[in-house]
Amino acid sequence: MNKRIVVSNTVEFTTKAGVRSVLSYRKDGFVELRYYDSLVKGRYRSWKMSGKMLPPLLAFWNMHRSGSSTIPSVMHADEGEMKMTSDKTVSLKESDEYGNLNMIGIDLPSDIVQSLCDEIPEARKADF
Repeated sequence: MNKRIVVSNTVEFTTKAGVRSVLSYRKDGFVELRYYDSLVKGRYRSWKMSGKMLPPLLAFWNMHRSGSSTIPSVMHADEGEMKMTSDKTVSLKESDEYGNLNMIGIDLPSDIVQSLCDEIPEARKADF
């Protein structure tokens, strides 16, 4: 079982690949994911996204994991677009208030997305 520590608005967990990760809920409605996969102590990769992207991201991953989609796979939601062109990453682009996709998105390692689905029920239940 993976280690989980919940402190206030922060959840620290270890992914299935053994990488320490942190999910922080910010007061401005955004979430920050930190992925400590560097060999240098204290270094990490970080992504910030709107909290409204978590539910469709988790739904997309569960759809992929259940086998109801194949790679390449794309899902459009009101909140944005989720895309997988390989098993290694999930690409996200958020929508603006008019429903248009932002030009810049983020690529999350599939390891951290899988761990969000498996280990952190707060990510699915969070009310943003």
